[in-house]
Amino acid sequence: MTDGNGEQETGNRGPGDGWIAGARPSTATSGVVDNPLVESLLRLADDRLVLGHRLSEWCGHGPILEEDIALANIALDLVGQASMLLKLAGGRRFPSHSPHTPRGTL
Repeated sequence: MTDGNGEQETGNRGPGDGWIAGARPSTATSGVVDNPLVESLLRLADDRLVLGHRLSEWCGHGPILEEDIALANIALDLVGQASMLLKLAGGRRFPSHSPHTPRGTL
């Protein structure tokens, strides 16, 4: 592969190529929120939700009933963690819509 000058690219990126030292790569939640705490909470919640959903697909396929019930409980726990993290992120992002905000404030 060649660059714009007809020279062979080595894959190494040098200064002035658009990369900033210490910058995070672009993700699905990048740029959605300005608060890094909310972005972290959304990422954690997304991970828990996907893991819980994927683990729940194994329910009913276990060789031993006790293991199957344990997998279902772990999957439910992960979905519950995702729900808690999403509520927490929503409360940080939109404080006026938080269920802990008394009516008439803000």
